[in-house]
Amino acid sequence: AKGDYAAATEQQRDVVRIQKKALGDRHPSVATSLLSLGAALRQDGDLAGAEAAYGEALAVRRQVYGEAHPWVSESRHHLAATLHDLGDLPRAEALYRQVLEMDRALKGPEHRDVAIVLTNLGHALAQQARFEEALPLFDEAARLHRKVSGSDHPLLARTLERHASALVDQGRSREAV
Repeated sequence: AKGDYAAATEQQRDVVRIQKKALGDRHPSVATSLLSLGAALRQDGDLAGAEAAYGEALAVRRQVYGEAHPWVSESRHHLAATLHDLGDLPRAEALYRQVLEMDRALKGPEHRDVAIVLTNLGHALAQQARFEEALPLFDEAARLHRKVSGSDHPLLARTLERHASALVDQGRSREAV
């Protein structure tokens, strides 16, 4: 059935179990399957389970690829977003900052993924009422989204919405219009 996340989660657990048995705990395919399990758990609302799956995937990818690899950054970003959803904003912020540094170095400063991380980091900062840090990140993310994806892209809209929300939360609603 459409949206049967519990069934998808159980099937993904089976995939991870089978792959670990066949390939060993520290195989790149196991990491990829752990990311899929994390996504299924997150969709199913099991954020603690998602955190564990994403954390294990990150550990595997770090061991296999080292620190300076796009897939390590991807895994770290998934973990950061889950921590953000859990409300662990300090840990999410720290991971977002690591992802931002890594993505800028590996993908270049004007990559779409950099804009996405800037938005997520800005959102985490705004949720901690650290608006003076958050607002410039939203501005930079919006500039990058316009340059890379155009003025009508949904990612730009998300960034602008979070920017406006931060302004409203700061009591600057006139600037949010």
